[in-house]
Formats: sequence, C-alpha cells, structure tokens
Amino acid sequence: REFCFHLSGEWKTLYVASNNPEKTSENGPFKVYMRNIHLNDENDRAAFNFFVK
Repeated sequence: REFCFHLSGEWKTLYVASNNPEKTSENGPFKVYMRNIHLNDENDRAAFNFFVK
C-alpha cells in the first residue's frame, strides 16, 4: 500500500559529513532506511523511525 501526502511546517535538515566521501555517498554504509513515520496531529509533529544497514 502506498501513501502520498505532504507534511507542512518547519523542517530541519540533518547533514552527515566524513573525510571519506564514500562513507556518506548514496550507496555508502551510512545510508538510512525508513521503518515508519508516525504523525501526531495533536501537536503537529512527525516521528521518523529508521535504521542504518
């Protein structure tokens, strides 16, 4: 099942840095995989659960 929606509001970007660019590249070891997104309408928050393979 696929959901398509937009989350409005302020977003904070997380940057990952390394002196070895291969570590943070698209297919590098620090790539994250989303497990789920929990939306809380009461206080306009979203919680992201992810893991690093």
